[in-house]
Amino acid sequence: CAVEISFTAAAAGVRNAQLMISSDDPENAEVTVPVSAEGFEAPSNEIELLLGLKGSTFIKSSDSTLPLNGSIATLLELASGTFEADLNVEPTVGHFSIKLLFSRLKAVANVEFEQSEITTGTLINGKLTANSHLFIKVPKVQLKLFGIPIRVGGGDQCQSIQPVDIALTSNEGSNFSPATGGDVSGVYDLPPLENCGLLTDVLNQFLTGSGNTIDLTLTPEL
Repeated sequence: CAVEISFTAAAAGVRNAQLMISSDDPENAEVTVPVSAEGFEAPSNEIELLLGLKGSTFIKSSDSTLPLNGSIATLLELASGTFEADLNVEPTVGHFSIKLLFSRLKAVANVEFEQSEITTGTLINGKLTANSHLFIKVPKVQLKLFGIPIRVGGGDQCQSIQPVDIALTSNEGSNFSPATGGDVSGVYDLPPLENCGLLTDVLNQFLTGSGNTIDLTLTPEL
């Protein structure tokens, strides 16, 4: 017959024991079966991931696209699928254009990102959701007038009046994996800028508003 035996290890290592089977057989009243089992250290319930990010964001107000690069360092809790992460988006340069009267005004802006809160989210059954909070900083802006670049604003204090809240989700029908990464996207609002000089209102026409989109590819880094 088959007998099932359970074993709960109190510590790592091999344990030996004997299974004693008693019966009413007068010639063989007891059978001894040697058994052994091994206990292993329980795996950690958390894993650390470093993901590189690459993609772009579309700014609706100026019909322009900014390239994005950076990384996200994540601590993922395996049991619940929840995680916390530090998001680092590298400085980038954007080329913007807005309609002003009967012409279009073009500008080049240096754009930086400062994390205001830890990114949080979940990774459950291959679906990733993440919520990030970033200040948008614009240290330098140049307008082109008659083909001549003229600095019109920016500075160390030029930034969004409040953090930008960006909700990202893995693309529909895809399977996001810690081993291979995947694509994520989202839609967000850009709050107004402040402390950008005399032409702050003009800069806000380039960079603020709703309906902005972001598309990123996250790839594990060794």
